[in-house]
Amino acid sequence: APPAEPGRPLVERVSGAVSVGLGLPIDFSAGDPVMMKFWAGALTAVAFATAAPAARPEDAALNGLYETLARGAAAASAETIAGAFADDAILLYEGRTPALTAAAFRDSLTTMSERLKADRVNLTSEFRIERRIVSDGLAVDNGVLRRTLKRPDGTAHIQYAKFVVAARRQADGRWKIVPDASMPASQDAWDRAVPAEGLKYDGAAG
Repeated sequence: APPAEPGRPLVERVSGAVSVGLGLPIDFSAGDPVMMKFWAGALTAVAFATAAPAARPEDAALNGLYETLARGAAAASAETIAGAFADDAILLYEGRTPALTAAAFRDSLTTMSERLKADRVNLTSEFRIERRIVSDGLAVDNGVLRRTLKRPDGTAHIQYAKFVVAARRQADGRWKIVPDASMPASQDAWDRAVPAEGLKYDGAAG
């Protein structure tokens, strides 16, 4: 997690964090080789999917993961956000080798959520899923995230990210995020995202 930096404004520190969780950046240049192979396959699958299929039975549960993330962000609740991730999740973060474990991820979320509460910053996360592939208990989504951080004085900072998320069906039937990866994007990417049947799409289409 980003170290405590009292000299830097919270919004500046969070603005470098673009994973679908609460403020943790990811760098594809470092991390577990096995996970790198996983992401290479996931990204290839997304790239070669030419169109989003019709709604699937899994869509409601998978969309619910993003609703959980948004609810956790709004409440600055590390527990809620962490609950969307699998217990054995392995996460790749910028400047960190080896990959972060689920337990360490939860600790990072706790630190950031405490800072958000202390600084009274409201965080809103919105998602537009552009494409989803589901096969054999694994789902891969790609889309755009818009995150708004609003300070007590009313000023707001908006950031955008393109992301790929993989979720795995658990033994109890629930879906949990395994890894996620993001990169900074522009408002144009958000505006150009087109609604697809069955996929989460926040905000009115442009």
